[in-house]
Amino acid sequence: MTIETLALVAAALVALTALLTFHDGLRNKVFGSFRNPIRMKVRKGWAVVLAAAVLSFGLAFWLQGTTPHASFTEVTTSNFQSEVLQSNEPVLIEFYSNSADSQANLITLTAAAQAYAGKVKFVKIDVSSQSAIAQAFQVQTVPETLLLKIVNGTPQLLNGGTSVMSEEQATQWIADGLSGKALQQMQQQQGGSTGSAGTTGSTGATSATGSSNAGSGTTPGGTSSPSGSPASGSAAGTAGSGK
Repeated sequence: MTIETLALVAAALVALTALLTFHDGLRNKVFGSFRNPIRMKVRKGWAVVLAAAVLSFGLAFWLQGTTPHASFTEVTTSNFQSEVLQSNEPVLIEFYSNSADSQANLITLTAAAQAYAGKVKFVKIDVSSQSAIAQAFQVQTVPETLLLKIVNGTPQLLNGGTSVMSEEQATQWIADGLSGKALQQMQQQQGGSTGSAGTTGSTGATSATGSSNAGSGTTPGGTSSPSGSPASGSAAGTAGSGK
């Protein structure tokens, strides 16, 4: 149970007490079997009860307003620059489609994202309508999930995967990416190849911004891509220009 829920329950209880205090008929039914001194004490405490009710409701609404909630922002070629490349926080990108697995993974990631609200930006990209971005990141299957760190406008891969995850797995997956554990594991799997994750992120970002720089590296899922195989130049220009 969240703090907001507890506050709302407390507010409801206090409001009920206030109702019993002010409503003579209801109060008499509830407290009719008690002696008059008890009823008088309840009546005299109406001011305290009313103040407590107001404070409880105020606390509940304040908590709801100040507690960060994570949700996925839809990203297209028109807002890719502002939402991804200019982000001050790490960015989790979910490439999705209308398939059942893809939609299930989005639901799971949305639940897991709440633990990282305000710490990670969550965006989703529809591969069917945003094929230029998908091609720039060499997305071949969905769902595909990338966790990126933005360095001087260039994404660097922190973690990547193509499988449907449970909420617990997704939470750990994000934690491994942020801590650098996933990057170390990918580098070890590749036998110590240099700059794999960073190069991959650079390739995707380069394509998305329309730059001509691209290089070899790994695909977002962590498997080796052909050496010197950049993302296509047409996809790069399209994603960057928003055409």
